[in-house]
Amino acid sequence: MTTYKKKSKTQANRVQTRAKTKISSKSKPKTKSKSLPLLGRSELSTKIQWLIDLGGTVALLESVIDDLCGKKVSVNEKGKEVAEPKRKNMLLFMKGAGDAGHWVFYNNKGVRMDPYELEHQRSGSHQFCQTFSLIYACSYCNSLYKTEFFDKLKSGQSHFGDNIRVAVSFWKHMFTKYHNLDLSTWMIDEVKGINEALKLVQETRSTRKPETNAIAEDSHDIDLPFILSKLADIEVYADQIAKNT
Repeated sequence: MTTYKKKSKTQANRVQTRAKTKISSKSKPKTKSKSLPLLGRSELSTKIQWLIDLGGTVALLESVIDDLCGKKVSVNEKGKEVAEPKRKNMLLFMKGAGDAGHWVFYNNKGVRMDPYELEHQRSGSHQFCQTFSLIYACSYCNSLYKTEFFDKLKSGQSHFGDNIRVAVSFWKHMFTKYHNLDLSTWMIDEVKGINEALKLVQETRSTRKPETNAIAEDSHDIDLPFILSKLADIEVYADQIAKNT
């Protein structure tokens, strides 16, 4: 006759632990993270052109600076016409060839804060110099913007993608948390106008097929959720944008 031997509590616990481990490992299989598709320069440019245009809208820059800084900081879009010694407390557009140009900020000591020189973005790139320079100015006037945005910008090539994400978080704040709600409404209307302008600009890419940097076929579709989704998309592709635009 076979005698049934009762398992000790310790043995029983070990069996239960092994069983739970097996069940857990089966119920939670390991998954590989999906890599992003590599996009071309034109596709990446389409993701950001509307925001570049918005950030470079002088009326917007003047409104934000006036609201946060008062008379502490001025906005000047005619950089080459401003004498060097007078460049203090100034958000300045340095006009280049054609429509090209570059935004910088001069603090109260006349120190030039340039996104290229500070290595917050790739030198010569056409990305977010206007946003970074606006962040510099806002952080000079308001400690919140220094803590939340300026202090998170890092120098060096390895940080370019993350700096774009800081720029995106700044615009998310401006659209959703800025104390002047009228500004958010105005910016949404401005994005609609920018989109209409981009629809009219047909560019011929290497494929010889006319394309546009517009973000919506119908500008009436542009609202706050739509804009936030476009900002989130920039965050996702920030590393590629930093490298290839």
